Amino acid sequence: MRKSLIMWTLLSVFVVCGLVSLNQTAVAEEELVIGCSLPFTGGLSSEAPYFRDGYTLGVDMINKSGGLLGKKVKLVMQDDQTDPATAITIYEKLVTKEKAIALFGPLGSSVTAAAASVAEKHKVPIVSSYAAGESLYNKGYTYHFGICASSYFGGSYSVPFIDMVNNFEKWGPKGEAKPNKIAIIGVSGAYGRDAVDRCVKRAKEVGLDVVHQGMYDAKTGDFTPMLQKIKGKGAEILCAVSYYNDSIILARGIAKLKMKFKTIFLGTGPDLPEWKELGPIGYKYCSAYPLSPSWQRGGYPEFVKAFKAKFGKDPIYSHAWAYGVAQVLKAAVEKAQSLDPVKVRNAIAGLDMDIAWCHVKFAPEGWNAGYGGTYISQNQKGKTVGVWPPEVAQAPVIYPFR
Repeated sequence: MRKSLIMWTLLSVFVVCGLVSLNQTAVAEEELVIGCSLPFTGGLSSEAPYFRDGYTLGVDMINKSGGLLGKKVKLVMQDDQTDPATAITIYEKLVTKEKAIALFGPLGSSVTAAAASVAEKHKVPIVSSYAAGESLYNKGYTYHFGICASSYFGGSYSVPFIDMVNNFEKWGPKGEAKPNKIAIIGVSGAYGRDAVDRCVKRAKEVGLDVVHQGMYDAKTGDFTPMLQKIKGKGAEILCAVSYYNDSIILARGIAKLKMKFKTIFLGTGPDLPEWKELGPIGYKYCSAYPLSPSWQRGGYPEFVKAFKAKFGKDPIYSHAWAYGVAQVLKAAVEKAQSLDPVKVRNAIAGLDMDIAWCHVKFAPEGWNAGYGGTYISQNQKGKTVGVWPPEVAQAPVIYPFR
């Protein structure tokens, strides 16, 4: 009798454990995977943490609002080292081994093109947050969508500065002559070349004298030769299509050479918290201003509140871009009422909605026809201040630069 009781007890334990194990497996199977890579090492590594936090918060938002069709989502994120070949390997594994139902894009047009080729091959939708080079949208990809690529493409962040300069009479100090001689430089690569070309074209269209046009390698550690050449040509305006690291080096070089530009634009840097490391020599630089406090639609207030609660600080545009990718995916799944990748892709293509920093309506090529390009900010004594266009201006432009 005692042996029978022991046997029944053990059998019950085994059955219960088996049921728990099966239940855990079922739960695991119910969890959906979204895959992405970011450059935690390599040329764009300084910007990766912003997008990591934005993507993470976006997935939190999806899960807290019921998941995707009632299923929880897990974000699988890996380091692509800012390398297209590495990105291809990662995204292949995300689709074939992790069974990702959708993909978030990496950073930069070249690496994103690599990821998009994998998405196209497997017919899995990919939405990118930081890829605006026109060449990416001319490759015939039908499963890739970029929320920050406007009709300006690579010039989405820098061409508006040219327009600001052209409208000098609307913001320049009375009695000051409009500056005319401009130098336009940019980091090598698909994005940089596209942006520089578009800035040069726009500058010539509005009658500015382009005295210097040039490209530089992202690993450049000293801009002295280029800056001296620009100085020798009498440039009054500098427009640099730059990332954070090269912006820092440029600013230090400009200070060292005591260059007296009238106004300067740097693509990334003056608007970021880390820029404070430069102190006063980092003041008065203009930069892209993609996240305007005047935008209050598309869940912007809720996004800001959630970001502060999770990370204990204010978000910047990179966070909003990445968060917006999650908003797009959630809206598409709800519209499609399906997790089928083809149906989700078709739903993304038909979206017409506000997200936390802009409007989204994708052109057939995958760029965002609802986005008109960035605003312009200026670093004023360490604070990012909107200065152009007038509807988002929080203060006048401090002019001249030096």
